[in-house]
Amino acid sequence: MPPIIAQNLVIVLPRGMTLGHWNRVGLLEREWALYRSLAPSFGRLVVVTYGDRSDLDLAQRIDVEHPPGTRVQYIWNDQKLDEAEYWRALPAKVAGALPSPESSLIRTHQFSSGPVAVEIRDALRMAGHSAALLSRGGYLWSRFAAHARGPGSASARTASLAERALCRAAQVVVGTTDEMISDLCWRYMLEPQRSFVVPNFAFFGEGEPAPALARDRGLIVCSGHVSARKRVLTLVDALARLPMEHRSHAKLEVIGDGPELSSIAHAASRHGVSVECVGVLPHEQVLSRLSKCAIYAQASELEGHPKGVIDAMAAGAVVVVADSPGLGTIVKNGVTGIRVPGGDADGFANAFMGLLGDEDWREMLGSTAARQARTELGLARVVSLELAACRAAMELASSKSKAA
Repeated sequence: MPPIIAQNLVIVLPRGMTLGHWNRVGLLEREWALYRSLAPSFGRLVVVTYGDRSDLDLAQRIDVEHPPGTRVQYIWNDQKLDEAEYWRALPAKVAGALPSPESSLIRTHQFSSGPVAVEIRDALRMAGHSAALLSRGGYLWSRFAAHARGPGSASARTASLAERALCRAAQVVVGTTDEMISDLCWRYMLEPQRSFVVPNFAFFGEGEPAPALARDRGLIVCSGHVSARKRVLTLVDALARLPMEHRSHAKLEVIGDGPELSSIAHAASRHGVSVECVGVLPHEQVLSRLSKCAIYAQASELEGHPKGVIDAMAAGAVVVVADSPGLGTIVKNGVTGIRVPGGDADGFANAFMGLLGDEDWREMLGSTAARQARTELGLARVVSLELAACRAAMELASSKSKAA
């Protein structure tokens, strides 16, 4: 058994997030894989969710998959408070639910849960715990808010102020990419020794990825929340630009849900191209589609460290992405996939045309991407990086306490 880092790992989900939501969008199994792997290094997992009793039903399903002896405790909205009231009640609720004194590491799942996570840490300290805060974000919250609402918007300012406070309050700040951590260090004067890069992990099944010869040669898959930022309509337009020899057997499969679905269906009908919107699928079914498709495409304007792309790479699919923030850095152009400058429909059409007509090229790109993703982003490696950040957070909290 590995040495225990802390008696409690308190996992704070983003405001309003529930296990039920993860389950509905097909991500429960994927998200929980990391926490299941972290469990042996802690005495207890404490999950702070905004869900009701239905979350506990889901919890019973995932509890059976934990390592033997793992203790899991759920903090849930048992009093049926509204979201704002529940948010205010959480620090006292968590502190009252845990034995004292113990050692506790509070970890955010995204930066948006940071403000209440700071209060939870402080409440645990007041209750006698040796407590540290690891503030983790999968993407730069302020940048996404500025992209969605404008750089001068109230939501962008709120995100920026919260990020600044987190960088000052947390013992350790974790981001998914070098670019994200560099940005945080520059913006908020975050000391490098308190910053860690822990990428999202590649989730893949057992066995080797399917070779290009065994895949559906015309199948192009994209997945995720189907919003305007994802620019799925660009992929539909790209299919319409293919010459008939490729267009006749090319098919775009859209996995996910979102406000752009009706626009995608109308565009496909107008162009006369084959597009199927299959909705949300359990993650095991998503992995099955990634193991069968010839190409995985993503045209997003902005991403953090996109799980769909790294899962597709690990599955051996050829990835074609817009050369945009968050996508351009994850793919080595011509080595592990294709980056499309500008991310326009003509660029995607040219990439699709070249790849659909060249099985050897698809095999080279797909196999190289799979080797890299499985080696550099495999769950075991990401867990080791995560545990190093957890140890550093507890050590920094302890050294500061002794100095005081």
